Amino acid sequence: MRLHTGKLQKTKYAVALAIALVGAVIGAPAAQADRGFASADDCPVVQLEQPFLPWNDLDYYALVPNGDLEDDASGWSLAGASVVAGNEPFYVHGTSDSRSLSIPSGAEATSDMMCVGVEERTLRLFVRSSNPSRASKLKVEVVFQDGKGSVRSERLGAVQADTATSWTPHVPMEIGISSDPRLDGKTPARFRFTAQGPGDWQIDDVYVDPRYH
Repeated sequence: MRLHTGKLQKTKYAVALAIALVGAVIGAPAAQADRGFASADDCPVVQLEQPFLPWNDLDYYALVPNGDLEDDASGWSLAGASVVAGNEPFYVHGTSDSRSLSIPSGAEATSDMMCVGVEERTLRLFVRSSNPSRASKLKVEVVFQDGKGSVRSERLGAVQADTATSWTPHVPMEIGISSDPRLDGKTPARFRFTAQGPGDWQIDDVYVDPRYH
């Protein structure tokens, strides 16, 4: 009888352990495709500016987090790129600004997260290339997490070096994910810049145009 009781207790323990393990698996949260993308509920309120008024662009823009590089490389992911002395010469974000981002050939830089949606329609920034060759380009992409949790990137365009031999405000680039039917409202995204070809690049004052106005 004592032996039978011992076996029964062991059986009960094994069953209880199995139930606990199954419950832990079922209750465990699904793995995130990229924990670097915060919830869209955490989208911050942005400050609006009109940085491109001197170029007859009346739209209001919001600076990408540390898009002026004045907080060094905070928030940026850099692969061969670096923050350097020297601001774009128009000082559209602040007269005391003194930094920009250098992206040598083959290097890339990815901005901090910013929430975009149907109201954030374009990206605009200041660029400069060290090489006027048409083989030199700055590829611009948006990186985001889609409705299925997968991290995707979409090309917004490429800046041609022969149009940016000196500091210039590039024309606005359409943010394609604004029309993605799988996205509900706003989605956290980053912007990636890759120097392709023989030239080195500098960028500064990266803005997104929200249609708040």
